[in-house]
Amino acid sequence: MNKKTSIILTVLLLVCIAAMAQRTTQINDTVQKRIKQVEENLAGTVQTTDQKPWTIQERMAYYKVNGVTVAVIKNYKLQWAKGYGWADVSKRVPVTERTLFQAASLSKSLNAVGVLKLVQDGKLDPEKDINQYLKSWKLPYDSVAKGKIINIKHLLSHTGGINVSGFGGYNINDTIPMVVQILNGTKPANSARVRCIAAPGTKYTYSGGGVTISQLILTDITRQPYDQFMYQHVF
Repeated sequence: MNKKTSIILTVLLLVCIAAMAQRTTQINDTVQKRIKQVEENLAGTVQTTDQKPWTIQERMAYYKVNGVTVAVIKNYKLQWAKGYGWADVSKRVPVTERTLFQAASLSKSLNAVGVLKLVQDGKLDPEKDINQYLKSWKLPYDSVAKGKIINIKHLLSHTGGINVSGFGGYNINDTIPMVVQILNGTKPANSARVRCIAAPGTKYTYSGGGVTISQLILTDITRQPYDQFMYQHVF
């Protein structure tokens, strides 16, 4: 390689590096603007013309929330994630994008994906009686159901007339109950027995109990541990 060619290649390389650096800066600037939009423009369910938007910090203070993580997905890719507040207030440990939070009801939509995978594969009819698929436990129908069956559509849409809206959870040293114990409301479960409280299909009643039944249906059909099936077919 002669000296002239070497100089030309060096110049081209520097131009490429400069272009990449400029593009990266532009992308970062764009993302930063979007982050700011989220941080400073929170609105309520009902919006009025004279209502000022809230910041994340203002909403956290209002609801007495110590820490929050926000993650934004665009085109199936993580665009940005950021933590706010404290993971441990007493120790002044800040929340970061890697701080772990309990998934809680966010898991309901992912559970639905797993259940609908069985529908897609022809292993589950979403309109049939759920007791046709339950093996390790059966829903005890009573007069409240008014002779109507409960199906998967009811469970996933919270229209099955099932009780137990949510669960309190368990401490790290507690004995964790099996799913059937939770459904029966027997120790070590710390929640009420899951049962019918209204006729299916008549009204919306948010029900973690109904979602738990759908979880058991999945494991009874596949005969796989729930976490294994979800990891293989959803995650």
